[in-house]
Amino acid sequence: MNALAALQLCVWRRPAQGITGRPGDVLAAIALYFAITVLIQYGFFAAAGSYTVALDIYGVQLNLGISAAWVLTLVLAALLFGKGAQAGPLLVAAFAASAAGNVLIMMLFFGLGAAGASEAWTYWLSVSAGNLPGLIAVTCLLAEGALRRAFPGFCVAALAAAQAMATPYIFETGYFLTYGAGGEDYAGEDGVPDWSFPDPEVIYPIQAGMVAKQAEALRAEEPGQVDLYAIVGAGTPYQEVFQREVAAMSALLARSYDAKGRVMRLGAQKLLPAGRPLLNRTNLSQALQALASRMNPAEDVALIFLTSHGMPDTISTSFYGLSEGDLTSREVAAALDASGIQNAVLVISACYSGSFVDELEGPGRLVLTASAADRNSFGCRDSQEFTDWGRAFIVEALAETRDFRAAGEHARKLVAAREAEQGLTPSLPQISEGEGIGAVLDRLTQRVLALN
Repeated sequence: MNALAALQLCVWRRPAQGITGRPGDVLAAIALYFAITVLIQYGFFAAAGSYTVALDIYGVQLNLGISAAWVLTLVLAALLFGKGAQAGPLLVAAFAASAAGNVLIMMLFFGLGAAGASEAWTYWLSVSAGNLPGLIAVTCLLAEGALRRAFPGFCVAALAAAQAMATPYIFETGYFLTYGAGGEDYAGEDGVPDWSFPDPEVIYPIQAGMVAKQAEALRAEEPGQVDLYAIVGAGTPYQEVFQREVAAMSALLARSYDAKGRVMRLGAQKLLPAGRPLLNRTNLSQALQALASRMNPAEDVALIFLTSHGMPDTISTSFYGLSEGDLTSREVAAALDASGIQNAVLVISACYSGSFVDELEGPGRLVLTASAADRNSFGCRDSQEFTDWGRAFIVEALAETRDFRAAGEHARKLVAAREAEQGLTPSLPQISEGEGIGAVLDRLTQRVLALN
């Protein structure tokens, strides 16, 4: 009955029988909110494909913290408005109405997406509308008679709604659940996901050894031919869309470029922080040195593929509990310069990634970025299998051509067309081709086409 009464409050109707706010009623409303939220998030993730879904310890802690703050806010509001006796009903109404709001978010999110609304509009419209039921219910319950008395309650509820909307942007993870491709990236030695927080004293001492282990497994180069070696790195360990991109890129290089055994992978995940080397300047530098020692630096090609969130001259590699540092364009350029590798393809898939061009461009280098220096790229969310540019480049463009230059041009056209259809501000992917790299890539393309 409390749930039905809360729904009446959502449309500004006071229920005839009122809302009971005993401790059991409050706990039941909170449990209802959590249960519906988890079910909706499970369906939201499952829409992106068949993935193993696991509980996210980071997301659980974050949501419990937000819920505790919301409870405290409502109780204080009730006391300040002289309605301490209504604190219980207020909590019941807020959480029950918010559960209904989450259902509305799901309906609008998929409905707007199916109707062709842009990513930005889909998110903001669905989340804004989904927060209205809880906002209205709290406002209605705090109001007394005249609507003008509802303003304080509206401010309290609006503040909580704004907090909920901003959470994914501030903390990069606002979900109870997480998932990975096939689940293999999360399984520890016993097959169970590792939900522990990273311990720097455990993680940092093993970094050099993990990079060295990958380096030792690299195949030697074949004299007289252009071989492709690669480093693929995923930043932002809290989102799996980047891990899926590097996994897909690794598989494509092995399959189509004779690069099996010649790819090193960086970028640990939040649920398995010791599973792979971190993506940072030290490990990137060590990995590039390893490539240079195995390949012919003057004859072969090194591909560096990095994907993450980005800011000007920076891609996100911070890992809560380990490092707040990010990877800069200068650090990438310095590591590549120090390696002595003469032929390189550098692919940066991130917002503002065009800002990397100035530092990375030069003779013997092809630089491809997902956006211009002052533009966002799109699709950096776990409900998608890949980012928008990643899908265009890895899945579509490289399926049609083995030439990285042509693939960059094709991906740029695909992205531009889709952004125009969705009414998005153009991301303007960048391509910079340095002197001499074209002839080397031509020889590489000819060789891999002959193999396929």
